[in-house]
Amino acid sequence: MESIAGIIRNFFLSHLEVFAPQRREAMRWKDDGSMAGSADDDMDKALNVFLREHFSVPVISEEQEYSWPPSHKRFWLIDPRDGSNNAARGLYPLVGSMASLFEDGEPVFSSIFVPAEERDCGNGFYFAIRNGGAWRWETDHPVQIHVSKTDRVEKAGLLIEGPSRKVAADDRVRKLQQAMAWRINLTCAWTFTRLASGFADVVVSAHNKPTDALHGILFAREAGGIVTDFNGSPPTLENCTNLLYSNGILHDEALNILTLKERM
Repeated sequence: MESIAGIIRNFFLSHLEVFAPQRREAMRWKDDGSMAGSADDDMDKALNVFLREHFSVPVISEEQEYSWPPSHKRFWLIDPRDGSNNAARGLYPLVGSMASLFEDGEPVFSSIFVPAEERDCGNGFYFAIRNGGAWRWETDHPVQIHVSKTDRVEKAGLLIEGPSRKVAADDRVRKLQQAMAWRINLTCAWTFTRLASGFADVVVSAHNKPTDALHGILFAREAGGIVTDFNGSPPTLENCTNLLYSNGILHDEALNILTLKERM
C-alpha cells in the first residue's frame, strides 16, 4: 500500500498547478448547494483517468452522478477539489483533494493532498493504510502521525465540517461548540489531516455527503483515534451523514454532549 501512496503522491505533485491561487475560474452552483469550477472539472478528469489506468477499478466522484451505496465490491471514492466554496471566496489555501480505496464496504487506503502545505513546506501529502498507520510525506520520506493526547474537553480543539446553514441549526453541534474551542468549514481535507496530526482533538462532520465524510475514517483510526456516528455506532457506507472523529480519549464525553438533549 505504501507503493500506492508514492504513485498517488507523484500524481498530485504533477498536478499542483490545478490548485494555483492565482488561477481565475468561473464558478457555478451545483444542485446540492455547493460550488464548482474549472479546477474541479480538470482534477476530476485527470484523477479519474489516472486511477482507472493504474488500478482498473471503478471510480466514484463528487463531481459526477452516482448511486449510493455502490454495488461494486472494490472502488475508489474521490473528491477532486474539496473546498471549492472556499476557493470561490478567495480562500485558496483552504482546499484539498481526497481519494480513498474501498473493499467490501471498508476503506483500505486513503489519501489527502493539501496543496497549500505542499507549496509552503513540501509536506502536503497524507495517507492512511488499514492496519498500517497514518502518514505525512515529508519531502522525501513518509513520517507517521498520531492524534493528540488531550484529555479535557474544555481544552479540546473542535473542527466542524458540513453545510453551514444545517450545521448552524443543529442543536447537538452547538452543544459541542459551547464546550470546546471551535472552527468551522476549513474543508474536510484540512480537518481530517489536522486531527490525524494532533492539531485538533475532535472533528464533527454533520449533514455531509459520503464523498466528504468517508475519507476521514482511516485517518482517525490509523492515527490512534475513534470514529462513530452521533449515537456511537460505527460508520458504514450507509451510515456516514453525521460522524464524530476524535483522539479517542475524548470520544465518550463528546458523544455524551451530542446526545444530552435527546436523553433529557
